Amino acid sequence: MGAQSLAVACGALALCLALARATNPGFVVRITQAGLDYAHQQGIAVLEKELAQLKLPDISGDFPIRRVGKVHYEISRLELRSFHLPYSRISLVPKVGLQVSISNAFAEVDGNWRVKIRFIRDHGSFDLKVENIYIKINLKLGSDASGKPTIDTSDCSTRISKVRVHFSGKFGWLYNLFHSVIEARFRKALESKVCENVVSSVHRELQPYIQTLPVTARIDAIAGIDYSLVAPPTATAQSLDVDLKGKFFSLTHPSTIPFPPLALAFPPDHNRMVYFGASSYFFNTAGFVYHAAGALVFEITDSMIPKGVDFHLNTSTFSAFVPQLEKMYPDMLMKLRLSAPSAPFLNIGPEGLSLKPVVDIQAYAILPNSSLAPLFLLSLTGNVSAVIDVKSSHVVGNLKVGRMKLSLKHSDVGTFQVRTLQSIMNIFASSILLPRFNVYLETYGCQMNVNDTEIAWAILQKNGYVRTKDLGEADVILLVTCSVREKAEQAIWNRLQHLKALKARRQQARLPLRIGILGCMAERLKEEILHREKLVDIVAGPDAYRDLPRLLAVAESGQQAANVLLSLDETYADILPVQTSAGGTTAFVSIMRGCDNMCSYCIVPFTRGRERSRPIASILQEVRMLSDQGVKEVTLLGQNVNSFRDMSEVQFQSAAAPVLSRGFSTVYKAKPGGLRFAHLLDQVSRIDPEMRIRFTSPHPKDFPDEVLQLIQERHNICKQLHLPAQSGSTRVLEAMRRGYTREAYLELVHHVRESIPGVSLSSDFIAGFCGETEEDHQQTVSLLQEVRYNVGFLFAYSMRQKTRAYHRLQDDVPADIKKRRLEELITVFREEAVKANEAMVGQSQLVLVEGPSKRSASELCGRNDGNIKVIFPDVEIEDAAGCKALVRAQPGDYVLVKVTSASSQTLKGVLLCRTTLSRPAASH
Repeated sequence: MGAQSLAVACGALALCLALARATNPGFVVRITQAGLDYAHQQGIAVLEKELAQLKLPDISGDFPIRRVGKVHYEISRLELRSFHLPYSRISLVPKVGLQVSISNAFAEVDGNWRVKIRFIRDHGSFDLKVENIYIKINLKLGSDASGKPTIDTSDCSTRISKVRVHFSGKFGWLYNLFHSVIEARFRKALESKVCENVVSSVHRELQPYIQTLPVTARIDAIAGIDYSLVAPPTATAQSLDVDLKGKFFSLTHPSTIPFPPLALAFPPDHNRMVYFGASSYFFNTAGFVYHAAGALVFEITDSMIPKGVDFHLNTSTFSAFVPQLEKMYPDMLMKLRLSAPSAPFLNIGPEGLSLKPVVDIQAYAILPNSSLAPLFLLSLTGNVSAVIDVKSSHVVGNLKVGRMKLSLKHSDVGTFQVRTLQSIMNIFASSILLPRFNVYLETYGCQMNVNDTEIAWAILQKNGYVRTKDLGEADVILLVTCSVREKAEQAIWNRLQHLKALKARRQQARLPLRIGILGCMAERLKEEILHREKLVDIVAGPDAYRDLPRLLAVAESGQQAANVLLSLDETYADILPVQTSAGGTTAFVSIMRGCDNMCSYCIVPFTRGRERSRPIASILQEVRMLSDQGVKEVTLLGQNVNSFRDMSEVQFQSAAAPVLSRGFSTVYKAKPGGLRFAHLLDQVSRIDPEMRIRFTSPHPKDFPDEVLQLIQERHNICKQLHLPAQSGSTRVLEAMRRGYTREAYLELVHHVRESIPGVSLSSDFIAGFCGETEEDHQQTVSLLQEVRYNVGFLFAYSMRQKTRAYHRLQDDVPADIKKRRLEELITVFREEAVKANEAMVGQSQLVLVEGPSKRSASELCGRNDGNIKVIFPDVEIEDAAGCKALVRAQPGDYVLVKVTSASSQTLKGVLLCRTTLSRPAASH
């Protein structure tokens, strides 16, 4: 095994390769277990390749066979064809260093065999499979007198539990008679050879290689940096800390740094992968070296002023401050030369960072012959302080620029007052040098709004904004809103009243707070929001998120701004959303926007526009990206997700028209041609066999057999369908313009359950729609009882402006009756859901772990294939997916849970083992 493989296996060891001794470090690197895990993921492929090059010894020997005699065998030319590491890890060993552990590894070996039994001679080839290989290596990290790291092995062990051999050749059957002896000898040889090679590689290759690495680096022609170790790397149970000298030095005029390194207090934080800490010594040695070399000089000319800025660096402009300039040097360009009369010195303390810069500003007039005429020399002093922190994976903080002071040190053009120029410079610093950065996003409503939030954030992030989860830190607050019911909008109005007080308090501050309304409510009410609530600065509809940077720029000037234009083609296909789900286990992928169904009660076609689909290529790209990030479940989103039709491919534009579910109709004419939802579902499910696929929200009319068959065939497409019924009355369904009858809906339910055995069903219901009678309501009750859904979403009807119901029907069901009917529907749903879920008691459910239970720190929570919440104890379990060792389930793991009890919304059970998505599918 070569030095490269161990260097990769140690993951972050490259960060340790540095480091001459000093009392205190100028720079510290902390690598946590999460950082080691990431490095391991990046290097595992290289490690497998290196292990596959392991040289294996020839094996020969003799043994007797009863009634046959002595058998002589030879095994030669052994070659490792592959070496797979399904489970391996790099972990921290306190006071030692690192441990590389490999479990359940699998190797395939090719070789030749030769046999002699009395007068019989034969030869051939064989294939050998070595299973359940366990390797554990402890690597001790240290440092030598020169500050270079050292590495040694403190322990190595190997165990192989299973060897299988298959012989080919004329008398291969005879060789099988003594395969157990060969397997045992081969197992012992391989076990000793692995550790022998590891120790040899560390001593003869890796350690000498480390000694050749430099501990200094050239930065430029002036300076270099010394990053030698000031102490051996310190391993604890949480992290590996590496203390580096972190000192800049001059390459041309070496001199002694006139100040020592101060103690660097590193916070006890281990939540991220890698931490970097720098003391004032690191920065101040840089300032000292560059100042001594005369490099802290900067020149400003008129050509460097950005275009569009109404300012020119010439004597005409500066004559406003120095009146005599225009007479002495009329209309001439100027040059400013900025230099530091002394090395800058940064202080880092408990209160943050502080710097008191002193800058000399020499002004010149550029004469017609290009020579320079000195004008005046100014001295600028200031005070800059900052408090910096990391929140939500972003650097945040508070920067304060004190008032800058100008003084005239020398003038070649006579005396003048610098007070006006000083005031202008302070205004410039407060209004331009300190732009807002922090944006706070709050999401209301459906999964599409969650995805829209990620899209909006991706756009803002590219334009320099930083996301914060602390409302008090926000400079911009954006609410992504819902408008499907009046109650959803009222929640936003209530939230704005709360934010009004927050904004009033910020009015006195230097940076006023900006508030924006995004999404469906913005589209429905448009500029009315701005008139009704003056505290709202911007309004942006679902198709206007690309315009957010411009809208916020307008708001910066103190004006309100809005963009609520709907688009016929906007799908944000070129924008990869920034995923924000907890733990990164699940993610939403929007595949289409808008809706053409025009149900009479629904506001969505008016707030999200007409139906349009993303190109399949962009969807697959996003899903692959999520797979690479370790996401284990993707939900394909759309207002009518299964009516997806990609029209971007010309060769498919003449494809067959969509086929509706039997007994269903639609009020709009579907687009001909294009790639259908079944094609997309097929392609997405092939990307990662260990990633679950869901989709929502579909319409019952768009469930052709090709979709149902695909769901049944693919183990990673969840056997869960959302079939929104809305009502159990054919008369009400007709008034809703749903396009089906009660009978057609029930026929679809039966067909779905026949096509996908064990499918979990969910649905939407509206209580108290226009004209609904008690008989209609009872038909909905009976539908709930007959279908017996696992999950339900039930609401009282809320009339929305612009809808067909608003213009054609009467909202004639009293509020108290709506409430009573809704309560009855909820009661019946829960009764039936309990029965449906109790059918799973005693069964083993495959569950994707999402994280800790909200109700108990000793329990975990996840969802099964049917999207039902499952609660189970957080205990050690067998790892059936790996080495069968005891492990604790982590977010993103698949586990088997035996259900012990059920309610209408939750299953409870006991953990059986950790597994994979493919493994249970293969066992059926």
